[in-house]
Amino acid sequence: MTDKVKELLRDRPVVRWTALVLIASAMFFGYMFVDVLSPLQSLLERTRGWDPETYGTFASSEYFLNVFVFFLIFAGIILDKMGVRFTAVLSGVVMVLGASIKLYAVSEYFGNGGFGYDFFTSFLPAFPASAKVACIGFAIFGCGCEMAGVTVSKAIVKWFKGKELALAMGLEMAIARLGVFAVFRLSPFLADNISVVKPVAVCCILLCIGLISFCVYFFMDRALDKQVGESLEEPEEPFKIRDLGKLFTSKTFLIVAALCVLYYSAIFPFQKFASNMLENRLNLSPQAAGNLFSYFPMGAMVLTPLLGYFLDRKGKGATMLIIGAVLMCLCHLVFALCPLNKAIAYAAIILLGISFSLVPAALWPSVPKLVENRYLGSGYSVIFWIQNIGLFAFPILIGWSLNATNPGVSSGNKTYTLLLHYSTYDVTKTVHSAATFVMDQTDNQTLRDEMQNCINNSTLQNENMTVLERMQSQKAEVDRIVTPEIRTQIMTYAVEAKEAVQSKDKQKSELVLSKCGDYLTSVLSTDQINELNRYLPLLNANFALSVDTGNLGIKCLKEISSSIALLKTPYSDTVNNAALDMIPTENMLGELHLAETVFMNGNQIEKAKVEASRLNPYNYRVPMLIFAFLGVLAFILGIWLKAEDKRKGYGLEKPNIVS
Repeated sequence: MTDKVKELLRDRPVVRWTALVLIASAMFFGYMFVDVLSPLQSLLERTRGWDPETYGTFASSEYFLNVFVFFLIFAGIILDKMGVRFTAVLSGVVMVLGASIKLYAVSEYFGNGGFGYDFFTSFLPAFPASAKVACIGFAIFGCGCEMAGVTVSKAIVKWFKGKELALAMGLEMAIARLGVFAVFRLSPFLADNISVVKPVAVCCILLCIGLISFCVYFFMDRALDKQVGESLEEPEEPFKIRDLGKLFTSKTFLIVAALCVLYYSAIFPFQKFASNMLENRLNLSPQAAGNLFSYFPMGAMVLTPLLGYFLDRKGKGATMLIIGAVLMCLCHLVFALCPLNKAIAYAAIILLGISFSLVPAALWPSVPKLVENRYLGSGYSVIFWIQNIGLFAFPILIGWSLNATNPGVSSGNKTYTLLLHYSTYDVTKTVHSAATFVMDQTDNQTLRDEMQNCINNSTLQNENMTVLERMQSQKAEVDRIVTPEIRTQIMTYAVEAKEAVQSKDKQKSELVLSKCGDYLTSVLSTDQINELNRYLPLLNANFALSVDTGNLGIKCLKEISSSIALLKTPYSDTVNNAALDMIPTENMLGELHLAETVFMNGNQIEKAKVEASRLNPYNYRVPMLIFAFLGVLAFILGIWLKAEDKRKGYGLEKPNIVS
């Protein structure tokens, strides 16, 4: 018997650390998928119409089934009844299934009317169909991911109890955090500010690799069980359902669970919104914001194993929980109240990384000290379930608070003028290109002179201004001249003209535009019209095609259109229809595809949207104060837990390795 014990697989360092790498690899890929869309919130808002409240609901959906269908409680029971290896493979399969549904939801195929699109657009029209299906997939994925988290925790206890338990848990968490670091850098790079599909697809493939890792672990776990004479259960007394009652009646266990939900509710929901917060606070691109925030999980990845090593040999777990809560609160207060630059942002993120090393390193190894091994899986499941309640509720709360405290900022509420003002710069370049083309194709000096005149008269002022400065300048000048009353009347004419164009009633469209021109000349002076043309070469094309200023904008476009049509070039259809197609509507975002086909390529469209959003950023003060308040509550619970440990002697302050 002694020989058999000496040869147990878990007694061999290489074997038990290999088992850890296998299960941690699966969690690495799982954590990548959890946050694959976190650095792409602004892109989702622009390309899928997901405002912060929609995004927050989506982020919460990961935990819906775990909380309301009690899936995590069932997962713990399955784990204690069926064993680690069965539950690990099951969790991997569920993750891949949910991820595949989420991938379908954000795919172009579904967005273009694929299977189920009509059904999901038939109810709750304010909530995008893609978000509805993504929520379903994410909820299923969440069941598998949280089940995997519980299973991995018990698997580590199984292989490392009495050995380097805290270090092993710290390394597992470090590998998982590396997945967060990787995805915050990889996801924006793959998306390229154009589409969210590619990063989601890549992470789906990686999840399949994670499932393979679980399958390999299955055989290692079975070999260990065979060695120690286990079949499916641990050697202690079998788990009973009534054991759950012991968990819900243990004050110390409930304190740990409450501390867990408060702390993680200020970490994971923040992680969902952090990239967008940095975009808005520091005026960064999604990729730059994702790169900056990626140092948060990187710091946790480095420090957590070191703290686990310290905890194994020196203890002080309850003290580490208290310090972690304080640091987390300070970080969120910095983001809420301090003027922000990159240096301060880096410092706050590093502070949060230290906090996120202290708390997990101390929290999860403390659970086996409070719970018997025969229902340890259920113990972890109950903590995860309570944690999931917060992780479900707070993204919704944060999304709602962003919308409530930032009225009119979401893409759906931005006026078309911001995009229109930016697009005119590219329209001007198109006018130049088209005129230059005509000049290259003809020897007619009169026509060449007309094209040169178009180029000269459509040149934007202040070419050395940045895009943002140009937009702000143009917006201010236009708003000064075009009052809200004038704008409303113009919109009425524009809609009528557009309807006439769509019905191919050329006579009616010309009549409406003529009326609009008469109206503009009656309310604006010639100097005002000329001033508008100086700032926005295409403004008269958008507002009134028949306004004859004699020198700019639509006249140039009409001359180019006629000339190119005579030459029968590939530009003919585009330029001939350009002016009518660019008539604005109530929701420029909804009609932006007209501009895409006429003047701007995909990159220019996205650039215009990004620049427009930066003129009116989100204020994140209220959400960050909510997170800070959770840190205060976690600190109070940490003090209470340390007092309970001192009174009852659980050993939370003692080392895990007993010499």
